[in-house]
Amino acid sequence: PYDTWNIDYVYVSNGKPQYPEVYEDFPDRTIRSPLTSLFTDYKSIPLKHFFSNIAGNMNQPSLKLTNQRKDQTLASKGGQPVNFSSSATISSKKTGVSTYVQLNKKRNINNPLYFNDDLLVSIDTLPDLTNYNRGGDTLTVQMNFLLNSGDNEKKIKEPKIDSNGKPIIVDKGDYDTIVYKGISFTKNDTISSKNILSNYYSYDDGSAEYGARISGQGTQLAYEFNMKTTSPDTIVAIDLYFPRFGDETSQTIQLHILGGLTGNQSDYLFQKQITIQRNQRNKFWRVTIDRGIVVKEKFYVGWQSLSSAVIPIGLDKNTDSGSKMFVNTAGTWEQNLLIKGSLMIRPIFGTPLNSITSVVDNSVNKPFPNPTTGTFFLPKNASSIYVYDLTGREISHEINADYEHTNVTLTNPASGLYIVRYFNQTWHAEKIIVKP
Repeated sequence: PYDTWNIDYVYVSNGKPQYPEVYEDFPDRTIRSPLTSLFTDYKSIPLKHFFSNIAGNMNQPSLKLTNQRKDQTLASKGGQPVNFSSSATISSKKTGVSTYVQLNKKRNINNPLYFNDDLLVSIDTLPDLTNYNRGGDTLTVQMNFLLNSGDNEKKIKEPKIDSNGKPIIVDKGDYDTIVYKGISFTKNDTISSKNILSNYYSYDDGSAEYGARISGQGTQLAYEFNMKTTSPDTIVAIDLYFPRFGDETSQTIQLHILGGLTGNQSDYLFQKQITIQRNQRNKFWRVTIDRGIVVKEKFYVGWQSLSSAVIPIGLDKNTDSGSKMFVNTAGTWEQNLLIKGSLMIRPIFGTPLNSITSVVDNSVNKPFPNPTTGTFFLPKNASSIYVYDLTGREISHEINADYEHTNVTLTNPASGLYIVRYFNQTWHAEKIIVKP
């Protein structure tokens, strides 16, 4: 499953030489790499985050070009002059309307394209997204690139006059219709890339070429996300793609969201043991977070291995966010230096299923909601938290902190009246009513 090959040409022969030596290489000028993202750092950005800073969140997509004709080198005949055209197709999920926008039309590339070149070219004219609907719609921006290579131009002799007025014969085109009959060298001169504005962040392009895993029981992974807005927002789900290879036995991991990598327990905003679901090719599995986790500026998504099983996550090799991966094997977080690519992990933003609809003044030291079904919120600076029933017996509970509140969840909530005691500048004792 880790052997991936990309085939450009298949040459079928009867054992006898077909191409003369001069044609041992192909007169093919082509695209060498995928088109990078239209968005800064990401392939997908939440719509409302993107529109908080349109210019700062856009990037010039680029790709690499090459020339497969061996005699077009710096030392001999020189390279092939080429130009390119680019466009964008902007589609709205809500309205179903797609808009075509021409960006560049036969834009010249300054330098000729030489044999085995690795020439980087950028689309410097970008689509204007300012006036598109921002009200919860999903926009797909497909960037299109066409290399005007001169491939398939027929090889002919064309008479010309030199500087002394004498006639000379020059070659025009290099596509020999007899030698290359049936081959079209323009098939690989176009490429497109989809960029999505919806409700999630993704470094990946939606397709995994490989897999990556963390090794050893207890090892932890943290994948860094830097928000493209200064406003806090709520994570309501995590999308993950675990491909069907490696150990396919039933395995459990501890999914987590962290606000930092200081090594303290307070970094953990969310922790939950889940049994992983392996899906068909490039199909994400969604883990919902009912109460939602509020994050701001920077956060991390990952998990802790609870066994020594091989559990690879999808790895997109066409993008590279390897510097955003961190691993903790012995209590200290270390930045990844080996893996190149992007993990198929996507945080989803929105309104939590069990959201609090009333507006709460955080300066008031009162737990809310009250009554509750077993989960309530205290001020974010609350500490030394204890919960008792009316007999004075301490009740087991879990604590998760986010940027606005301290979340308290009773482990086995039963209907009744409880007392929560906590410190926030002074000691407080408040009644909590638990209802089914």
